[in-house]
Amino acid sequence: MLIHNSRSSMPWVFAALGSLVMMSIIEWLKHVIWPGISTWESHTITILLTTTIITIAARIIFRYVQMHSETQSLMASIVESSDDGIISQTLNGTIMSWNRGAERVFGYALEEVLGRSISIVIPHERHEELPGIVEKVRREEHINNYETVCIRKDGKPIHVSITVSPIAGDSRKIVGTSIIVRDISERKEAEEALRESESRYHSLFSNTPTPVWVQDFSAVKIAVERLKISGVEDFPEYFRKNPAWVRELAAKIRVSDINDAVLKLHGAQRKEQLMEDHLSVFVEETYEALALEFSFIAEGKTLFDFEEVVRTLDGERRFLTVRWTAAAGYESSLSRVLVSCTDITERKQVTEALRETGETLQALVHASPLGIMMLDHDGRVKDLWNPAAERIFGWSREEVIGTYPPFISEEELLGFLTVMERSMKGEAFVGLESTRYKRDGSPIEISTSAAPMLSASGEIVGVMSVLTDVTERKKVEQELAKSNRQLRDLYRRLQSAREEERTRIAREIHDEFGQILTAFKIDLAWLKKQLHGDSTPLVEKIESMSKITSSAIRSIKKLSADLRPAILDDFGLHAAIEWQAEEFERRTGTRCELEMDVGDVAIDEEISTAIFRILQETLTNVIRHARAEKVSLQLKADSGRLVFQVRDNGKGISRQEINAPRSYGLMGIRERVYALGGTVEFSGSPGEGTLVCVRIPLERGRKQDDQDTYR
Repeated sequence: MLIHNSRSSMPWVFAALGSLVMMSIIEWLKHVIWPGISTWESHTITILLTTTIITIAARIIFRYVQMHSETQSLMASIVESSDDGIISQTLNGTIMSWNRGAERVFGYALEEVLGRSISIVIPHERHEELPGIVEKVRREEHINNYETVCIRKDGKPIHVSITVSPIAGDSRKIVGTSIIVRDISERKEAEEALRESESRYHSLFSNTPTPVWVQDFSAVKIAVERLKISGVEDFPEYFRKNPAWVRELAAKIRVSDINDAVLKLHGAQRKEQLMEDHLSVFVEETYEALALEFSFIAEGKTLFDFEEVVRTLDGERRFLTVRWTAAAGYESSLSRVLVSCTDITERKQVTEALRETGETLQALVHASPLGIMMLDHDGRVKDLWNPAAERIFGWSREEVIGTYPPFISEEELLGFLTVMERSMKGEAFVGLESTRYKRDGSPIEISTSAAPMLSASGEIVGVMSVLTDVTERKKVEQELAKSNRQLRDLYRRLQSAREEERTRIAREIHDEFGQILTAFKIDLAWLKKQLHGDSTPLVEKIESMSKITSSAIRSIKKLSADLRPAILDDFGLHAAIEWQAEEFERRTGTRCELEMDVGDVAIDEEISTAIFRILQETLTNVIRHARAEKVSLQLKADSGRLVFQVRDNGKGISRQEINAPRSYGLMGIRERVYALGGTVEFSGSPGEGTLVCVRIPLERGRKQDDQDTYR
């Protein structure tokens, strides 16, 4: 549109033309209508008609001017009230007009910009745009909705859309431009926010670990509506009877998009593999789930959850929970539906495993020979009282549920509740043995193990108790203990008889053979004195026989001492240990250290013999196995017990050697100690030597547990 900047001359042109036309009409009337009128009459008519024409023309001109003024006023009002900035400028950019909209857009008042260059609102980097705009205006071209950036008075950049039109002067020459400016900053911010939102959506959609399908169900919706019109009301029943319809509707689903998690779930490499043939991941159970899905659509639901089974492209079955959601704005058409999936295959497998485990446990509990019961927090039987418990005690499950265990008497109830209280605080018990009573009143030995029962949240909700009938085991243990006592008594008698026999043999060897050999040696000495003259060969022979006799006497003494050292009987254990240590050090060269402090404690003959024999056995083991350089012996009385220790610095005994079934020496030491009611401890570390520690009660008849201690 070309805008003129001069007043219109059209009213005056119309007035002149009207005058000429009226003059022509008057002349025609005078010559045709009134040919005989006088000159005076002719002039009078002319004056009257002319006056009338002038009056009409004046009124026309006045009305036109009035209308033009009203139009100008209306246009000015529109310009001033416009939200858009409306600016006029010369071709060199000098601002000629500036409405209130421009004040709001740029922040400048009219008096601040009038006569100044339009460049005050144009950023420096965009000044090169002006020549191109001016050139287009000179060619009377219009610039519509050109988007650019301007600068407000406060220096803030704003996005604007401008429309530029040329302004023509009286000669229709372009003298300036009219600019309409619209602030589009909010729109730009909204567009940027939308782009960022879409970017975030696509990023979230693509990168979320949850598989999401974007699907078009509009064709399904139309088909379901047609089924409604045809009279179908019970869609689940209809789809059950017409499974082909489910498959037909499934084929109408269109896939718009899928994310990477869907590809991973189904083992696909490209989106096209699933988008072009989404039915390829369906199995028979999938259509059962789809029948439910289509029924929900028929009910008008736009948000629902269900479970389904699908498969990967390799054929592996996957269990899913599905959330079906119609996107906002698409609730009616269902042309955009978000289908998000959660893979619950592992959970299903765990659930199935737990179910199988539960069934297995239930079968085990039912078939277990051990009595099993579950107690609530008050100690009453709850839910579980298995057949073995019925068999052991004689009460049926129906009789005991909700009651305190019937095998506990009133006198024992307080102790039972104390144990329950400790169990409810998290304490477990194993192998608590006690005497209980069956329904018929007969006593029974029971071993009880109990542990707290925990809920899924970790809260203690009860106690599980396992009851074992150990009556027969107790009888066997008692018989075995009795047998062990008898065997050890027999062992003690055998050892005592053995020691007595050794003492007798040692004495007879020492007395009989010693005397005989001594007499023989005396006779040889006498015989040697009787020889004289040339008897050198006989003398030598007698001397040889005398040496042999002396050697035999020494061997008899050693044999007698090995069988039963007289020093033990004559001078006691302390002297016997000193003598044995000296003998050991003399024979082996291994240093032997002694530390003995028993005070005035009287040690009877049986204990002395046992300690001495244990010393002999340990020193023999040192010679055979230890390769030690030093042996330490310690004998002391401690808290009513005699403690004897032998420690070496040799290679050290191992646990395997301690437990070896053919360690007869260690076995003999054990039996000697156990027979006297004591304990023995064997310990050793490679390269750090071996320790044998024996503890025997000094009070006869006091028995200790028959056990070894290993370190």
